Amino acid sequence: MAKNPTYSLVARNTALNTALDVLNGGFMDFYGGGSGQPASPDVAVTDQTKAVRLNLNATAFAAASGGSKTANAIGTAVIVNTVDVRWYRLLKSDETPVHDGTVGTIDQICDATVGTTAFAAGVTASCPSLVISIP
Repeated sequence: MAKNPTYSLVARNTALNTALDVLNGGFMDFYGGGSGQPASPDVAVTDQTKAVRLNLNATAFAAASGGSKTANAIGTAVIVNTVDVRWYRLLKSDETPVHDGTVGTIDQICDATVGTTAFAAGVTASCPSLVISIP
């Protein structure tokens, strides 16, 4: 028989809260170019270009519900490098990487939603929507 692990909703919500509540006061870095998104946050950024760093809220995420966790308001910042962003990395306030995800526009299936993925230096960046789920 094939493996088919499943988790209860309570377990998924608990896992999300445990994993992401460490991000309070942390950061969200947006990247593009190079070799793309690393296999995990444990893999260092190498040839990818960081476009911008946004500050996460002092309480980065609301409590998990329905197997998803939604970010509270994320700060804005001026983009420092022009790049077509494709992924982001969430870091604790001490800059320890915790989570990576995809970036796209509202009409794309992605983890973080932005108005455009074409980030241009000198323009203010924002991330109006970030939802992390465990299916």
